[in-house]
Amino acid sequence: MLTSDNILAIIEAFVEGWFVARSKGCSSWERIGRVWHVHYGVPMGGQEHEFFVYETPIPEVMRLMQKLSQRGGHWLAVFHRAGDGVEAEFAAANYNVTVRETLMWRAAA
Repeated sequence: MLTSDNILAIIEAFVEGWFVARSKGCSSWERIGRVWHVHYGVPMGGQEHEFFVYETPIPEVMRLMQKLSQRGGHWLAVFHRAGDGVEAEFAAANYNVTVRETLMWRAAA
């Protein structure tokens, strides 16, 4: 059965792989609760910061992003269950969904 801890481990592995694939010598990443912050140190696709979020209240995410990316824009990836209303909450905070992807897992047989 897929538990919240399993989901967090899957997301963390995804972020680690993402970081390895895109990092530069000055890049770093950290996990703060259920938010992962990647700081590239140089612009990547026009942004130096990227945030990966799972089951974190929108106001908390916004405060954290403002604190950690004070110099401007950032990329944001939100992991959530389909139909939970999270996209509408972020849209209300002036975020535009540009890509939808499905993160899948397969249980060991």
